Amino acid sequence: MKKFFVAIVAAVIAFGATSTTASAQKKLADNFMNVGIHTGALGEGALGLGVNFDFNAGNWRGRLLIDGANLFNDAPAVIAPAVDFHYLVPVVGGLDVYPIVGVNGWISTDKNAPFNLGTDLGLGIEYRFTDAFSLFAEGKWQYMILEAGKHYTAIFGCTFAL
Repeated sequence: MKKFFVAIVAAVIAFGATSTTASAQKKLADNFMNVGIHTGALGEGALGLGVNFDFNAGNWRGRLLIDGANLFNDAPAVIAPAVDFHYLVPVVGGLDVYPIVGVNGWISTDKNAPFNLGTDLGLGIEYRFTDAFSLFAEGKWQYMILEAGKHYTAIFGCTFAL
């Protein structure tokens, strides 16, 4: 999984370095709200699928993520919402990197740990292919508060302008 994310990030950087189209120069951050989908490894190896909603104000962005994991197997199902804040730092063309700070939680069918809250700290990279479409990858370290523990999550997704 790690090699997959490294390959995607390298491809996005290579494409970003060669792209000079006017549409790629326009930021999705110029739109107040964007929506998207993502997938990735949630804590402790669970593969998740989710939706994301971005709320933009210049280079600042708030992202609401709602993930589902273990929905179609015998493991306890998990719904994991998170609210993260980003500051987009332009690198080249349509490529941005951003720090991630936020809060997260989970609701689970596991009777031993049905609910938890935590914090997010991480780094993301995003490439805008057009003024209405981008791909992103994020890595986050999460520290859970109620059921003490920490884990790493990595997600890959896309965003569409409304």
